[in-house]
Amino acid sequence: MKRVETTIRNIECTFEFKCDKQWDDLETQVASNIKFCNQCQKDVYLCKTQDELDHARSLGRCISIERVEVRMFTTGVPAPLTNPSIESLLKEADALYASRKKLANPNEFD
Repeated sequence: MKRVETTIRNIECTFEFKCDKQWDDLETQVASNIKFCNQCQKDVYLCKTQDELDHARSLGRCISIERVEVRMFTTGVPAPLTNPSIESLLKEADALYASRKKLANPNEFD
C-alpha cells in the first residue's frame, strides 16, 4: 500500500490508502458532508478544514478532501498520526506557552 502525501486548502494529509473514487461518484446520504462508498461499504466524510480532518483521522474514518482549483477530490483513509509528529507538536506548544508566559511575566525567569 503506497502512502500519498497531499496538501489541499492548507489541509495536510498523508493517506494510508488512496481510493480511486471521487466524491461525486459516491452515494449521497442524509447529511451533505457524508456519502457512502459501495466499493468498500463505508461512509466517507468530506473534510473542509484541518480540524475536521484531524477529528475524522482520530476516529479512523474514510475521508474526502477537495482540490478546489481543479474541482477534484482525494478520497481515502488518512494515515494515523505518528508519535514523532505528536511529540513535535507538543514541543512547539510548550515553547509557545513558555514564550508567552515570559512576555506576560518578564521578571519571572530572571
